[in-house]
Amino acid sequence: MIKIEWFSEEMQNEYTETIAKKIREKLKKEILKFPDDIAELFREKGSVSEQKIKEFLKMKFYNVENNKALNHYISRCTLISHCLTDINKSDFNKWKKTNSSKVISDYLDERFKKYNEKYPENYPLTYPTDASEENWSENFKNKIIDTVLLEPFKTVFNYDIINDKFRHKLMNSLNVPVCPYCNRQYITPWDDMEGNKKSTADLDHFFPQSEYPLFALNLFNFVPSCQVCNSRMKLSRFLDKNGNRPIYPYDENFGDDAVFKASTTYGGEDPKRLLEVWLSESIDDLKITLKIQDNIDEQYKDKIEQSNNLYHIEKVYQAHKNYVSELMLKKRIYDDGEYFKTIQNIFSGFEHEKLNQFSEDEDIVYNVNGKKLTITKKQLELFLYGYNWENGQDSTRPLSKLTYDILKR
Repeated sequence: MIKIEWFSEEMQNEYTETIAKKIREKLKKEILKFPDDIAELFREKGSVSEQKIKEFLKMKFYNVENNKALNHYISRCTLISHCLTDINKSDFNKWKKTNSSKVISDYLDERFKKYNEKYPENYPLTYPTDASEENWSENFKNKIIDTVLLEPFKTVFNYDIINDKFRHKLMNSLNVPVCPYCNRQYITPWDDMEGNKKSTADLDHFFPQSEYPLFALNLFNFVPSCQVCNSRMKLSRFLDKNGNRPIYPYDENFGDDAVFKASTTYGGEDPKRLLEVWLSESIDDLKITLKIQDNIDEQYKDKIEQSNNLYHIEKVYQAHKNYVSELMLKKRIYDDGEYFKTIQNIFSGFEHEKLNQFSEDEDIVYNVNGKKLTITKKQLELFLYGYNWENGQDSTRPLSKLTYDILKR
């Protein structure tokens, strides 16, 4: 929802210098198991290159999506994940009743039929070698996932090689104090008893490492988030059924394309009930909606909708009805009411160059005893509402987008 800044060049270099050395030897051993198009990303003159590894680890998201081999990899993993959805012991037992002479490998061939038809030769799947109907245990599906989706990438790109101290350093280097997915929860750092700076942010893998293991160590894939968004909301599928992903916070945000709106739940005009909503006395009559504009690019619209669905944005924002009610009252007092006339009266004895209601681009400048005193629009908004908005967002404070949408849009 909120755009954030990516890792500094200094942090990128420190990270890639550290990680490339740790995975180079593993990559040398496993690279022959990689599909050829992926293996070539790490080779230079036929040999595994540490420089190529570094370049891969700090690829920008734009380059990942526009790289033919990686885009193809994302499509394959997505299709495999969809095929895996229906595979379980119960489904196998039903299948076995009408296919008594067949074995698990036949069952898996059928369940991965869509994948095998699309990638029959270049990217074949390998099933667990111990597959048989007698040894389907509770963790057998995990074996299937390991074999067809995670191996050999998880052996090389193992997120566990990042120790806890370095993970905190990575997250803190971004200086992101509020979850960019929901813009509701603080994810600020703190110092432990030994004086080490810890991050309260989860390190979210934008492309889940359980489905896209090749990206488990890529910097582009690390997004600081609150625990609710990472560990509870994102349990649902990352991509929707049409393959649309959510908004990527290093490059994208909702902006003017998706705006929070406040309205009453009842039809018609009732001044008394409306006043009660403004005064937070009748919150049940208020609803908050996320209005996605109709005139935007369809692909971008789909991403916004997937973010809304994945993180349940509109649903969780219903908890802020009291706050929205307060905002509507403040708007009428400060922006639409007598507040600026009162300021004029207070400073009526001073010579002034501008003393009108603030426009979007103007400040108020007073001449006091020959000296200029400037009150900027940003200073006044910070005083009145507690935010420093830039292009409609303030990534340092919770609910900044909701506040801006209700007050200014």
